[in-house]
Amino acid sequence: MGKQGLQASMQGYGMMGLTAFYGAAMEDEAALEVLQKAFDMGVTHFDSAEIYAGQDKAGNPKHNEELLGKFIKKVGRDKISFTTKYMPMSPEKQVCDEAIVNATFEASCKRLGVDSVDLYYLHRIPGKEGLTAWMNACKKLVEAGKIKYLGLSEATPEEIRLAHAIHPLTAVQQEWSMVVRNLEDTVVPTCRELGIAIVAYSPLARGLTSALVKKDEDWGKIGNEGGAANGFQSRCPYLTGDALATNAALLAPLEAAAAELKVSPAQLSLAWLQAQGEDVFPIPGTTKIANLETNVGAAKLSLELSKDIISKIAVDPSKTAGKRYPEGFDAMCFERK
Repeated sequence: MGKQGLQASMQGYGMMGLTAFYGAAMEDEAALEVLQKAFDMGVTHFDSAEIYAGQDKAGNPKHNEELLGKFIKKVGRDKISFTTKYMPMSPEKQVCDEAIVNATFEASCKRLGVDSVDLYYLHRIPGKEGLTAWMNACKKLVEAGKIKYLGLSEATPEEIRLAHAIHPLTAVQQEWSMVVRNLEDTVVPTCRELGIAIVAYSPLARGLTSALVKKDEDWGKIGNEGGAANGFQSRCPYLTGDALATNAALLAPLEAAAAELKVSPAQLSLAWLQAQGEDVFPIPGTTKIANLETNVGAAKLSLELSKDIISKIAVDPSKTAGKRYPEGFDAMCFERK
């Protein structure tokens, strides 16, 4: 992953939905079963964040980093690579003062039960000064052996270059799917010039490219016990109302090709993304073993897809509708800066 030495499976596992944003958090035993199944099928890269916290059906708090820590202890620290992220949501954290960065990082390590992190991301970019301060603070943590590799999420090409000049980046994590392709003209070429991997979050467009969702009420088919019906999807403009109907209709060629190949639309859409390059690392997440098996199967399928199919199912970005994030969140999106 990237040119700095990190080894990772070509498809990772995004852990967010196990504890946050897509319905009630799973119970640990069930969540660990999903993680173990991913590992058994060859997935060795697991993606978490300090902000991925929620509650189970009984109202008990569940933290994603604590769950990942249990999994690390179970399978062995040397058997996987893992990430977590610093989220500059509050005014004091946006400054990225060295003491705050260090304290936030140590809190993550405590929840994870580790003394070092493989890949540490800045989850969103709090301006040029905040980015510079975070990179300088984390550079010291790298030198101290606390962090192995650094990454950014939702960064512009200019921000990527600024950060990379302070300390080499290993990965830029960005929303990328058949429906969301706005990074391809700017962010992707910049990363490839600098030898930085692109880690694709929401590679199934938060469930849209499963082709199970055509209208708002269909979100009840997605997430832990249908939790996506009231999850983050219900707040994303491109996944609701008329925009949802427009974008779902664009997947007709995907559905037809999937039927012809006798695979699911979700698997084919994920294989399309995997086929965009060896430097592209999707991190799909799911709470269901069956979906996990389909997702992992997309890695092999991507190696078998013809250029004709890849071209035929591609969605024209100029025809998609709606913003990626709701008001209040979209200001942190790279394309809004």
